[in-house]
Parts: sequence; C-alpha cells; structure tokens
Amino acid sequence: GLMGFLDSPQEEVVVISLEALQYLSKHPANKEALTNESGLLAKLALLTDHDNESISQTSSDILKNLKDYINGSRST
Repeated sequence: GLMGFLDSPQEEVVVISLEALQYLSKHPANKEALTNESGLLAKLALLTDHDNESISQTSSDILKNLKDYINGSRST
C-alpha cells in the first residue's frame, strides 16, 4: 500500500504518497481504515519532523484529520 512508499529514499515519492493519504484522510469513510493501518500514525508522527517542509506539513495535516476521528469526532 501507500505506507510502503513513505520509506522511499526519494522525497518526491514520499510527498506524492503523503498527498494521496491526505486526500484519503479527508473522507469520513476512509478514516477508520487509515487509523487501523498498523504503524501509519507512528510513521506520520516521525515525518512531521522531516527537513522537507512539504513532507512535514502534509504529515501534520493527515495526523490532524485522523486524530480528530480517533478523539471521538467519528462522524467528521
């Protein structure tokens, strides 16, 4: 899946994968599947400290979308 691409040595591949995950994380029907993906939240948390601003910002945005779901706003 997309998570495998988050470990790519090519930053462009990581950015594109994160952008796809960001789009998916915005739709309520996908939030449960993404939050249940083993290791995804931890990987995103690590990427929030990346030197590439696109990677760090997109990771942060995805986590925000998913944490809202996890913290009980499961209808959004």
